[in-house]
Amino acid sequence: MSNSAVVASVAQALRDAELSQTAIAPIRPQLGGESADVDIAYAVQEVNTERALKEGRRLVGRKIGLTSKVVQAGFVAQRFHNYMILKVLIIFLIQN
Repeated sequence: MSNSAVVASVAQALRDAELSQTAIAPIRPQLGGESADVDIAYAVQEVNTERALKEGRRLVGRKIGLTSKVVQAGFVAQRFHNYMILKVLIIFLIQN
């Protein structure tokens, strides 16, 4: 399966899980297993972020993970991780 097909498939699976509010199997195997391609994972995130924005959700921030050098060393991080924060996520976290 091409990278673009993997991105589309995984993005849709995550979207379907969100809409049905059901858990799905881990997606890491579809992204390459132990050698998962982080760029493909970010492409999946981008597809679903763009979809959410088109549906009227609002991007209210970003979270960058593993910024501490100590944490990076502990996790053997090779790059920072960037997460999109949509308004609906903040509301969910506050309500729960």
